[in-house]
Amino acid sequence: MKNHLNRKNDNFSFSFIIRHLIFIITLFLFNISHGQDRVEISGRVLDSLGQPIEFVTVVLFDLDNNYISNYRTQINGRFKFNLKPNKSTYILKFKSLAYKATDFEVELIDDLFKYEFNVTMHSDITQLDEVVVEAEHPVSIKKDTVSFKAPSFVKKNDDVLEDLLKNLPGLEVDEDGTVKVNGIQISKLLIGGDDIFDQNYKIATKSIDVNDIQEIEIVYNFNENSVLRTIIESEKIAINVTIKDEKLGAVYGRANFGYGNEDNYLADLTLFKLDKNIKTFLIGKTNTIGTKAQDNLNSTMFNRNASGNLENYQSFSNDIISTDVVTINTLVDETYINNNKSYFNSFHVLTKPKKNIHLRGIFYYLDDDIIKRNSFNANYKTLPTFAINQSKLHNEDLQEFNYELNMKNANGGKSYIEYNGVVNTSKQATDVVLKVEENQFEETHKIKDYYISQQVSATFKMNRKNALTLSAFFLQDKNPQIYFTTNPIIDGQEAVFQQYENPIMHFGVYSKLISNKSQWNFGFVNKDEKLNSKVLNESGEILQVDDFNFINKLKYNSKDFFVFREYNFSFGKNFNLDIKAKAGYNYVSYKDETLLSNFRETNEQFYIEPELELSKEINRIGKFNLQYYFSFKQPQISDIYNGLVMTSNRGFKKGLNSLFNLYLHRISLLHAKSDFRKNIFIKSSLSYSYNQNTFGYEFINSSDFDILVKDKARNNSVLMTSIKINKNINTIRSGLFFEYGGVHRRSFVQILDNPEIAKNIINNIAIKYGSYFRGKINFKSGVKFQHSKFRTKTIKNDNTQFSSHLQFVYDISDKLIFSLDTNQVYPSKYNGVDKLYNFVDFELKYLAVKNKLNIKLIGQNLANERSFQNSYVTLIKDVNTNIFFNKVFFNLSASYRF
Repeated sequence: MKNHLNRKNDNFSFSFIIRHLIFIITLFLFNISHGQDRVEISGRVLDSLGQPIEFVTVVLFDLDNNYISNYRTQINGRFKFNLKPNKSTYILKFKSLAYKATDFEVELIDDLFKYEFNVTMHSDITQLDEVVVEAEHPVSIKKDTVSFKAPSFVKKNDDVLEDLLKNLPGLEVDEDGTVKVNGIQISKLLIGGDDIFDQNYKIATKSIDVNDIQEIEIVYNFNENSVLRTIIESEKIAINVTIKDEKLGAVYGRANFGYGNEDNYLADLTLFKLDKNIKTFLIGKTNTIGTKAQDNLNSTMFNRNASGNLENYQSFSNDIISTDVVTINTLVDETYINNNKSYFNSFHVLTKPKKNIHLRGIFYYLDDDIIKRNSFNANYKTLPTFAINQSKLHNEDLQEFNYELNMKNANGGKSYIEYNGVVNTSKQATDVVLKVEENQFEETHKIKDYYISQQVSATFKMNRKNALTLSAFFLQDKNPQIYFTTNPIIDGQEAVFQQYENPIMHFGVYSKLISNKSQWNFGFVNKDEKLNSKVLNESGEILQVDDFNFINKLKYNSKDFFVFREYNFSFGKNFNLDIKAKAGYNYVSYKDETLLSNFRETNEQFYIEPELELSKEINRIGKFNLQYYFSFKQPQISDIYNGLVMTSNRGFKKGLNSLFNLYLHRISLLHAKSDFRKNIFIKSSLSYSYNQNTFGYEFINSSDFDILVKDKARNNSVLMTSIKINKNINTIRSGLFFEYGGVHRRSFVQILDNPEIAKNIINNIAIKYGSYFRGKINFKSGVKFQHSKFRTKTIKNDNTQFSSHLQFVYDISDKLIFSLDTNQVYPSKYNGVDKLYNFVDFELKYLAVKNKLNIKLIGQNLANERSFQNSYVTLIKDVNTNIFFNKVFFNLSASYRF
């Protein structure tokens, strides 16, 4: 399922859950029962004295020397393989640092399904170098690096690097392309040890052909600063991709073209040239099948300020109840694309004019022309209750140009100097045909954004244990906007026209004195911001109602002097205590220069933010972290508005200063375990926080009356818990994944000037099981469930969401692969829909010329779902959405590697 499924879904029946759980259990039992007619090869590895030997890698091959599986012995010296035989003879190889043994042949006999052997290994003291089975062993571990031999994990239906990463144990690839290692986002994706793509590594993961990759390395304790790498440990993780040797020095790549019904097409061209001192990547893509050009990026400079107002149906009050734990059922929502024309082009070059100097240039240009069609009904539970009905035909055109220059001078462990400059320009034009109740309106929103940033940093090693870092940065951004609507927020007006601009300029300097146990950081940050906006009526005059003028001319300046201190020390066995504290002086000046106001306010404050973290590493259990954080700040500005932004629901929003955080307490307990030898990965957390925040206001102009919803949350207490378990079964051939996330939040809120206690409880559960290693049959299946509950004295909002999915891949022959991707969504009874939605996609791939030419036929939305009715709830409202889908889509494409 590709483009027509992105976010939320709805309620379910209990029997429906049971049916899908039985389905997953059946698949699991099938995998077990399927092994009853398989052959089991097991035994023990002993030394010359008959004692078991642990940490021996036992590798199983067939008679043609094709890799089958591997096993690493534990303290009892045992190994075991379970396989469906297709050969009469198999070979066992034994690898160890201090022992050696000859290869062992296993001859299979008819009707004999269990074979057990004792293997004796003899001392090999003269060969104590690191042992890595280069051609056979798919996984090796050395210090902070875990290496995977890529060809051992590539399945026949895999195309690009992203597909390969999904097959590796311990790695996750989110729906948006973010790569995580045991739940932690990677910092960089390197090509041959070089950082070519910076933060936008999705350009690589969605473009590099899997057949060009030799090895994938997970690098823990990653630090690209050559000086700090020798002094401090890092929590960052990077992935390094090694390209096959035969590709080095040559121009190679892939071309792909496809055409389908409704005149839909896709085309992309990827060209690489990798030399010792220069690496060049050129990528071009275009399509009309619903994939946005922006999907190729991890991040973009655009959408910095208020550009999503015509996009987002969620009310401003939704910020009060939020969670950053596991999300559930990321399926259909209003971002579904009905029609698109998208183009993406990027050029990356990295050169090394000298051994210690790296120069990198990144350029990309994208163009998205998108049409979306959807509708929604929002029922507000505030007193008095009311409803808003809307439908939209949404046409958006976005263009963005970005250029980045990066220079690094790494003089070994002595000095490290880096410069990074970014220039970004973008423009977006959005036209909406809006129907509110029985009235139809038109809206236009145009935004231009000009962004530039410069940053330079230098690190010098002072002695064996200390280093000094000096840094400076500057950024400037301008984003003029124009908004026009025939749907005025004031009755009696025919149309309104808004001009909006929020230019900013930030700069700062800081210095760090770093050692392996402590850090001092001194700095200064200056922020200058303006907000100019005015709303005109149909006569071109400033809109005015009673004593309120729709005009803003605000200036904001903040000067922050701060000092940061961090100290780390170890005590006991494997205990580590990290103490951090930030303190500073902040000066804020705010000036309102509107026509009827000449208001000025200044504020000075001292603040402190201490943090403690206690951690302990236990070899067999994993790492535990106990953290405590406290922040105390006086509000920078009194309760004033920082601007007025028009919205598409006949209203406007007024936001408060974002730094209204009086004080915050947070305590959390975290546990993480990554064991590539036993193939189990666990990440869990339990946290409690208490804070004071203020959020904002939302003005709604319904057909009957106007209402101001004032969501002012204070004294929030939040209890959050999450756990992820990924256990690979049968070495690394299949895996079981369990995920739970829960939130319990208690807030004192103010709605329509009525103070109340709001409670929010969210429970998320996800279970998945599937085969991750290449084989004739591969599948992944799972269910997702979420229950949300919102409570005040007058409001009771509940919503339950449920979905299941099945991905099935079958190698019909050596050249023909069939894959099926299905999702089932059961909407909530809340919206009155009693229907199971099925979304079915398929792919038939023909390997015409091995590693050269592939022909692919894809089909999407085979169940021909033309619309989907969904629902979700927030604290003050419940919403029914209706998403309109495209009809069945087919595309035939050919991909050629050269």
